[in-house]
Amino acid sequence: MSIKCNIEKLINKAGWDNKPAYASFVPGRINITEYMDMLRSRQVSMALDKGIWSISKKRDDGIIRVKMEAYGKEEYVDLKSIFSFIRENRKNLTWKEFIYQNPHFLMVRGNPLNYVLAPIIRMIYEMDSIFGIKGYEIFIEKGQIPMESGLSTSSAVVVSSGWHFTAHNPRFEMPGDKAVIFGEGEWYTGTRGGFNDHATIIYGRAGSLLINDHKGENILTDYVKARRDMDIYIFNSLFNAAKTKGALEKFNNIKADFLYTAEKCSKYIGSKNILEIGEFRDEQIRDCIKAQGMDRTIKRILSFYLFQKEFIIRFQKKQQIETGDMFKIHWNISRALKNSNEYIDYIIRNLEITEGIIGAKTVGAGFGGSIIIFAEKNIKIEDILKNLLGGEKTGEKFLKTLKAQVKRPEIIENMLQDFRKGNKKSKELITRVNIGNGGFICDIGEALDRG
Repeated sequence: MSIKCNIEKLINKAGWDNKPAYASFVPGRINITEYMDMLRSRQVSMALDKGIWSISKKRDDGIIRVKMEAYGKEEYVDLKSIFSFIRENRKNLTWKEFIYQNPHFLMVRGNPLNYVLAPIIRMIYEMDSIFGIKGYEIFIEKGQIPMESGLSTSSAVVVSSGWHFTAHNPRFEMPGDKAVIFGEGEWYTGTRGGFNDHATIIYGRAGSLLINDHKGENILTDYVKARRDMDIYIFNSLFNAAKTKGALEKFNNIKADFLYTAEKCSKYIGSKNILEIGEFRDEQIRDCIKAQGMDRTIKRILSFYLFQKEFIIRFQKKQQIETGDMFKIHWNISRALKNSNEYIDYIIRNLEITEGIIGAKTVGAGFGGSIIIFAEKNIKIEDILKNLLGGEKTGEKFLKTLKAQVKRPEIIENMLQDFRKGNKKSKELITRVNIGNGGFICDIGEALDRG
């Protein structure tokens, strides 16, 4: 579908009579390696050709009116009230110190509007005055990829919102790498993540995997052509990686483990300063792993880091992902960080021994979400998943395991029944994707004129 057709569809969905000013498209993303941005190292990922569209139109009252199709309701936010709160509480705090003390201060945790506000609050934080700031109305569609499935729709909303804010308020644009700025903004939602999701969905290139280097202040991106002899599928497990309090705490606990590891290893090697894990030399890391009395969690994390680093070096040399690589990455992450579950692991364990499957792994922060599958051309992935999930014993085993983990196990049960019967609904859980370009924002008038 052309840009013009997408914009016209969005205008109808929003129910707006007058023409909006800007439209943006932001893709989802898939990480091949995980968490390496949080360790100040390099990470391999790719942007998808599917994502989220949004449109906006100006207001002159400093109010942002937000409607997210996935959640139905509208919300209003006064930019002046945001600035007033920041001015009263900023003192001499850095952004990180401020947001750690005042997380999601405008909305309750879990409100999707937090992701819209995140980059705006980050940029307003640096302002001494907001005289002349413009409000706007923004409509964000549900998107072509499932929400809360580990494909970074949340970061896509963050990037989209940041772009619309700066489009309406160019003189308030914050200088610097937008991936870093928007990534720091997402800390407002309560997460303590890195910036790789934002970098991937901004700097993505069709047909290429990205290697994003997170060691410096700005992100450096290298591109490696993806192999052409495979198809890529997303299987939505329905075990949603929702941004619940529990999932956020698990994610932030991993970040805390990284910081704890960096602190202990810095002390062990005699460093005066606490180094990031990505700043250690490999031999120092191996010494820490071998050290007597070193915490098992630390050894696990350091081994996890070295494994992924060695994969990235090998990947750059060979210029392609080989059969089995993604399985190894999944098991490395699952064992080191314990961020998978029996349900996801069962599927991946069986895909690993299935002819024609190049690799598979869970995506996102883990704890559920989607499974990314690389398969040889012309493989019937629906039949493979039907064989895995369609048996009576399979369904009973899953439900028994998941009843303690899932609020509504009947969703999984219905999905398994759909696979047994070969219903259309089961096929809707499988999406074929391509490696796409990074997102963009455009002037709607110009886009419609170009067609």
